[in-house]
Amino acid sequence: MKWMVGGVAALLLVGCDTTSTAPFGLNWGQSMDSISFIKAGKCQTNGSKTVCTFGQQKPFNDWSYENQLTFDDGALIQVATTLVGVEDYTSPKPDFTDFQQKLENEMGYLTKQGLSPQVASGFLSKCQSETSCNKVSESSLTHVGMSNLWVTINPTPIAIVTYHQD
Repeated sequence: MKWMVGGVAALLLVGCDTTSTAPFGLNWGQSMDSISFIKAGKCQTNGSKTVCTFGQQKPFNDWSYENQLTFDDGALIQVATTLVGVEDYTSPKPDFTDFQQKLENEMGYLTKQGLSPQVASGFLSKCQSETSCNKVSESSLTHVGMSNLWVTINPTPIAIVTYHQD
């Protein structure tokens, strides 16, 4: 009897696994209809692909400027986050110090998603100045898929982080 109760409990735990496979509590392959906040985004469809764009809103990180979800035939295939170094998003004036802080926040988030702390530290080391940070990129496997990070500084510092299923 104990074995049967234990087996049922184990099956329930496996069946109730709420671990997300994509960033921000989402799951790869998740349908557009199952994402409660999708109506808050601006979605554009081109053939089988739909891209929905969001600003600074939950569940995305509050230091992000723009976030995108890409769907193929209605299934989530990519998540993208854009960081912009400006004094204020309403009146954009380039600010590298602001960018470094946002990049540090993003590296902290990526580390929580399984990015190697050494990779994060190395990336931040390359971005100690505008000159050394320009065109820096990194790709790494995380718990929520493959992450790709790319930085450009011309004249405003911008980082784009994309995630896709590995």
